[in-house]
Amino acid sequence: MAFAIHDAELRARLEPRAKPYFVRIADGLHLGYRKGKAVSRWVIRERRRGAYQTRTLRQVQPDDQFPADGVGVLNFQQVVEKMMSESNSKIRCSFCGKSRHEVAKLVAGPGVFICDGCITLCQLYIDHPAEDAKLLIEDGKAVLKDGEPVFVPFSKAELRQRKEMLAADP
Repeated sequence: MAFAIHDAELRARLEPRAKPYFVRIADGLHLGYRKGKAVSRWVIRERRRGAYQTRTLRQVQPDDQFPADGVGVLNFQQVVEKMMSESNSKIRCSFCGKSRHEVAKLVAGPGVFICDGCITLCQLYIDHPAEDAKLLIEDGKAVLKDGEPVFVPFSKAELRQRKEMLAADP
């Protein structure tokens, strides 16, 4: 079961307990939130040499009572960034599959990541909605002409596939 630990307001609704609330970050890598009655902590669980190892981040605290400062008080995103910099896990963009080493920025959600390149492509689609065309991509980047993205019409097969997918979606 996934728990909503990515937001301080959602964490406030969780019951205090000794066992951390964990979310999967990547294969063999989980971020946990141990909610205590007085003190709460971030917990990292990582698979190493075939077994899980758990460690509590005692030097930092969650942003439950104080705003995140990136040093002593960390929010969910900051803890994930710390985990990624320390981990050997293969963390990748959930959309394009690029590793964290191939992108400028990798944004984490509960069990999902999106890179800066995919965010840019999503923003282009949002800013330029086209029902009958697709964004022209070359070398993994949107093609621009005079500063505007280039869209090309869908093929007949793509239009048919889109129509079938939309009809099947309730």
